[in-house]
Amino acid sequence: MVNPPKDETVRIRKLLEKFGSVGDANVFYWFQNRRSRSRRRQRQIQAAIAAASSDSGTHPGGGGGCASATPSLVITSPSSSASTSSPVTVLINGVPLEVPRGPFDMRAMFGCDSVLFHSSGGALPVDEHGVLSQSLQMGESYYLVRFN
Repeated sequence: MVNPPKDETVRIRKLLEKFGSVGDANVFYWFQNRRSRSRRRQRQIQAAIAAASSDSGTHPGGGGGCASATPSLVITSPSSSASTSSPVTVLINGVPLEVPRGPFDMRAMFGCDSVLFHSSGGALPVDEHGVLSQSLQMGESYYLVRFN
């Protein structure tokens, strides 16, 4: 929900009052701040994509034969090739997913034309083989960008 109507704000406030004193304005401003953070993250991701594309001439996902093209945000589930030995749950494009702990093959999981961004806006580095060099952190938000 982006901008709840007044009656919805009141309903949410009443639900939250079980946990302490909350005003209608608090609920309204929470949604406003959430919308602002979301827009800021979107701008950071777009700026990072533009910077990475202009710096290297290819997308920031690490080459390996994948052609550069216009990026688009997609919601995707990892393929069944993902290891399930010690998964962590992360949010990718707002969808909770279990991914392997530690370095893993981004190409096998999401395809060679995908790049993963942390919610702070930074692209996650992968090597020339498409392997993510750092572990995703439990409960963190990431954005999957696919270059089609």
